[in-house]
Amino acid sequence: MRHAVAAAVLALCAALAGCTQYALERQAAGGTIGSDARIYVAQPHPAKYDLHPYPDSGRQTRDAVAQALAGRVAKVDVGAHFEEEAAALATAQARGATLLVLPVIEQWQERPTESTGIPDRIAIRIWILDAATGKEIDSAVVTGKSGWLTFRGGHPQDLLPRAVGDYVALLLPATAAGDGS
Repeated sequence: MRHAVAAAVLALCAALAGCTQYALERQAAGGTIGSDARIYVAQPHPAKYDLHPYPDSGRQTRDAVAQALAGRVAKVDVGAHFEEEAAALATAQARGATLLVLPVIEQWQERPTESTGIPDRIAIRIWILDAATGKEIDSAVVTGKSGWLTFRGGHPQDLLPRAVGDYVALLLPATAAGDGS
């Protein structure tokens, strides 16, 4: 009887915890990205939710994109601060990049999930542009939502590696021999 109660409690806890969910909505697929690409990842503007700023969210998003690309292309370079699209294109060109990756944080919600059951959420729009022309090569919106009840105190940035990684794996399915630097 004790084992049956323990199994029921574990099943209930698993059901309440829910699963982290990820989604990818590809907006445009107009070109290809080779393993010889030299990519400049711009830093997005930091997120704000309910008047609460998340000053590190731009850097965290930029780093997640750069880490997902590292080792799959010849070179990944990152921006040090937020730049508008035109400035990011100029920086990419000055640094010899062939592609500009321009992430934009559309949603960044950090909730007290442990006490409320309301999940953390992210939505990141990612544009990939030809650095020479500014022409769109590909774009997508990646999203992540934490389980509605967590026991480890997750944060929106914890959703980034998987959400961004799924998109990068779609763009560059085979690991390249690039140095990722």
